[in-house]
Formats: sequence, C-alpha cells, structure tokens
Amino acid sequence: MNKTIIIVETDQSILEVLVILLTGEGYDTKGTVKFEEAAALVDKEKPNLVIIEYKLRGLEAISLCKHFKSKYPKMAILTISCNGDIDSRYKTVGFDCFIAKPFDIDVLAQTIRLMLN
Repeated sequence: MNKTIIIVETDQSILEVLVILLTGEGYDTKGTVKFEEAAALVDKEKPNLVIIEYKLRGLEAISLCKHFKSKYPKMAILTISCNGDIDSRYKTVGFDCFIAKPFDIDVLAQTIRLMLN
C-alpha cells in the first residue's frame, strides 16, 4: 500500500511539480491551492504526511497544523517556505520539519522518506 501525501501550496505551478515529483517517487499524492479545502481533503484521504506552505505570516498554515495535530496526532507535517523567520519557530507551532524555498528536489525527497519511515 502506497503512503499518501497531501500538499497545500498556493502556487499552482509549484503544486503541480510537487505532485508529479512525489507521484514519481511512488506516493499517492494529492494537493490543493486553497487552505480552506485542505481540512476536508485530509479528512477524506487520511494521509501519512501533509506538506503545508507557510505563506506570509503563516497564520493559515499554523492553524491547519494545529488542527491536524489535534485530530491526527501521529500525522507527519512538513512546512515549506521562503520566510526566514519560520526556521527557528517551526517546531514550536507543531510542524515536524521545515524546508526552505527554493529547495533542492533531492533534499525534499530524502526528507519525506525519513519522515515516513
């Protein structure tokens, strides 16, 4: 059985690349560009990992992270962002891991493998 990944990314082109990349790595991958659709998608798919873009001040991302961690405590949550301030704060708000944008595709794939094993 393939592991499932949900991606919440507001940039459609980045979302499409991530879905193609992670599907090629053997994961069942789905995504959305709308934060307001993310909770329903996660509830439906029950993924092993959620990747959430931490945009601007990250309020939507933090809210989603806290919601998912309260409902699914064992679910792995990775945040990706070009915001420099998240690097020192990501664990304090509930994310399991952080990768800075722009990111190396190999680093992303390796990080996901480690998080899911």
